[in-house]
Amino acid sequence: MTVKIITDSSCDLASGVREANDIDVIPLYINIGEQSFIDGVTITRQEFYQNLTSYDTYPKTAAPSPATFIEHYQKAADEGYSEVVSIHVSGKLSATINSARMAAEEFNTIPVHVIDSQNLSAGAGFVVQHAAEEAKKGKAIDDILTSINDLLPRVYTFAVIANLDHLKHSGRMAQI
Repeated sequence: MTVKIITDSSCDLASGVREANDIDVIPLYINIGEQSFIDGVTITRQEFYQNLTSYDTYPKTAAPSPATFIEHYQKAADEGYSEVVSIHVSGKLSATINSARMAAEEFNTIPVHVIDSQNLSAGAGFVVQHAAEEAKKGKAIDDILTSINDLLPRVYTFAVIANLDHLKHSGRMAQI
């Protein structure tokens, strides 16, 4: 039994972790005014952050559609995986987890287990990396899920920011 780990591009993985553990990353969308970019595909993180203060309208992110998740789940099935663990950015921060859940309910080729990382960035990346390492060792799905659920309440993300401007403009913080 082989388990495929799938995540989204809000998850930050250390260099080489994705490739070493065969992790599939579904990109989120970054909307800047009338333009829509695919995170890591049509816009790099470097380009995004380099231009962040010069955009006419403040960038917003958008979740991939359930159809996009189904495509990735089907690809895993086509590659011979027997189950998928789909780990995503906190549902408190993004609609991404909802798209993943809708896709998993519709998809019936192989079982898909959707996990809310309850985190973002490197915190989510740590959970994803842990799950992928367990899957790579050939662990059973129940053991992988138990391991993830044991880890989730112990992972926290802390960030230090220079000012609150970007959080205010993103709508993630009250205007006051």
